[in-house]
Amino acid sequence: MQKLISGEALTSLLPIDAIPGMIRAGVLRGLSGLTVNLALPVLTCVVLSMMTGSHAGFMMDLLCALCCGKVLAQTWFDAQGEVRELVGGILRLTERMTPVLSSAAALTGGSFWATAVGPASTLCAALIQRFVTDWGFKLCAGAAVAALAGAVSGGYALNRLFDLIKGAVHWLLGGAIFLFGALISVQGVLSAAKDGAAVQTAKVALESLIPIIGGGVSDAAGALTVSASLAKSAVGITGVALIVKLCLKPLILLGGRMVALKLLSAVMEPLSEGSAATLIGRFGDILEMLLAIAVCCCVLAAMIPGACAALSGNFLK
Repeated sequence: MQKLISGEALTSLLPIDAIPGMIRAGVLRGLSGLTVNLALPVLTCVVLSMMTGSHAGFMMDLLCALCCGKVLAQTWFDAQGEVRELVGGILRLTERMTPVLSSAAALTGGSFWATAVGPASTLCAALIQRFVTDWGFKLCAGAAVAALAGAVSGGYALNRLFDLIKGAVHWLLGGAIFLFGALISVQGVLSAAKDGAAVQTAKVALESLIPIIGGGVSDAAGALTVSASLAKSAVGITGVALIVKLCLKPLILLGGRMVALKLLSAVMEPLSEGSAATLIGRFGDILEMLLAIAVCCCVLAAMIPGACAALSGNFLK
């Protein structure tokens, strides 16, 4: 616990110094895996246009978009599978932390908050599984279909539909975080008030019912509660750190591919006269949505140990 309070254990859990290198490696990995497969159709179309002395035509533009679309669709499927795997790991870690957090809260006199940790974890899991990931993945699939349809339709870009879906994803994730955060905050305040009243009642009972030594017993109980409160905060902070550590590498790799797609879209825009560059940029936005979904799940799961660390259990003052 001393290492947690001093910050040494958190430094070992979260390799802060390695994060810049992980980000750089993630971007380079994304570029190396996508550049050739996406640049080759675009450059082929450009070379044919130069050789014929005119635009390659609608069929060549369509073929270029289809080739890029195949690579981008596979990238989207892979990214979605990685997000599903990450969410599964977050849910398993949250399930294992729930009894530990409940026990740590109960040791500090927070019996009401301890009983609320289990339902809060269940609500968090249901919110992540049935609301964030379920609806989020469906909206991302709709955005992918809109992007592909706009690329092969020959002029019907479906920009407004894509922007509408993107906005819906952002509102969905923001609403989930706000709703769960508000519930946790209200629950924490009410539980702290109930626990404070219960512990103060116990303190008065000790001082009144036990002659002479009642005050000493009450002070000793207060000292024990202070130590238990430190342990509870350490457990909560460790839980947050474990969730962040679990999510850090997958989020960086997913973000690296997102940045790679956006960079490739920007570089290929002057070369591509058709919709290939726009399609690549659209799928960069879709990976951004998947990244937002993963970050939202991480934040929702971290709220419970974070609240456990933030709520004071020292009521014997």
